[in-house]
Amino acid sequence: MKTELKAKLLAHLVQKKKDEGFTLIELLVVIIIIGILSAIALPSFLNQANKARQSEASTYVGSMNRGQQAYYLEKR
Repeated sequence: MKTELKAKLLAHLVQKKKDEGFTLIELLVVIIIIGILSAIALPSFLNQANKARQSEASTYVGSMNRGQQAYYLEKR
């Protein structure tokens, strides 16, 4: 009786090892979902990068403007 139980347990464990992992369909679905999410997020990310560049340029222009005004007032 015990040997039959051990044999069934071993057979179950061997079968369980074979069933582990993901199927190709599951992996493809995950890759498609990641692709869709990245396609949605990428334009937003690029837009934020452009806004940061514009803000930095505006800061530099403002700094140059203040420097010119200070120079003008100093040399008057």
